[in-house]
Amino acid sequence: MSEDTEKTKNLLEKAFRRKQGITERLLCKRLIQATSATDIKTIITNTCMAASMVEEGYPDKLEGFNFKKFRIIKQIYSDIKETEFRRLAIRVKRYYYEETEYARICPIPWSIEQTEEIFKNFIEPWKPPNYTYFEEGIKKHKAWLAKISHINAFHKYGIVRGCQKLLDLVDPDKADKRMKELIGTLCPHCDKEIKEDAISDETGNHLIPVPYWSFFWEVSQYLDFDGFKRFRTAFHEWARNECGKAIMAMGSLVSANIYDEVIKELKSSPDESKESKSKTDKWEEH
Repeated sequence: MSEDTEKTKNLLEKAFRRKQGITERLLCKRLIQATSATDIKTIITNTCMAASMVEEGYPDKLEGFNFKKFRIIKQIYSDIKETEFRRLAIRVKRYYYEETEYARICPIPWSIEQTEEIFKNFIEPWKPPNYTYFEEGIKKHKAWLAKISHINAFHKYGIVRGCQKLLDLVDPDKADKRMKELIGTLCPHCDKEIKEDAISDETGNHLIPVPYWSFFWEVSQYLDFDGFKRFRTAFHEWARNECGKAIMAMGSLVSANIYDEVIKELKSSPDESKESKSKTDKWEEH
């Protein structure tokens, strides 16, 4: 090997080590900022940036690390953050007439693919709570069906009381057959025998929440404010936990010497952390 070739090789190795050292310092800084933060935006932003740096600089050093998860977490956070109120026209019955009222809904402007795979891998794990929504907006997951209910009621002063729980939603043409099948069986809601005069059917547009992953994407466009807040809180808690696990995993890529140096830098320049915090856009709750 010639002297010039040897020099070139040494320079390239030095440049590579320098690049790796800079990447490691930046990674360490992101991880420290994510760990010391209390607001969810700083935690998610720094953790996702760190994951992106690891994917670019150390793709093979974290076996089994799901880099896609943190790209999706960042997108979901941004989508929820960008949610704005809109109005939904609702027809309301008033005795013998109808009138239009306007409800305030929170449609989430998804930028991620609304597929079954995305739902199962990145939505279902945080178990969205019983979010409340306006059924009037649902169109795709509705059909003209007969609603068969168990009345198990008695009448007093014109008031119907009793079970009144849904037993089945069927094709209107099959309602009579289904009602006969249910006579003599036990109600799954109240454990009482279903009698012939204790079944009612009502035909109309009814929700069909299947497949659930598809129903979820449509429902997320008609959340009411309370439903949206529960939805957002559930995601934040899940994302916070996932970021914590990722920080532990990525922390193994930072040497103790680099960690000590970065800590000293951050302690010697407290104004920097204050400035970055002041620049953080805090999304005010609606």
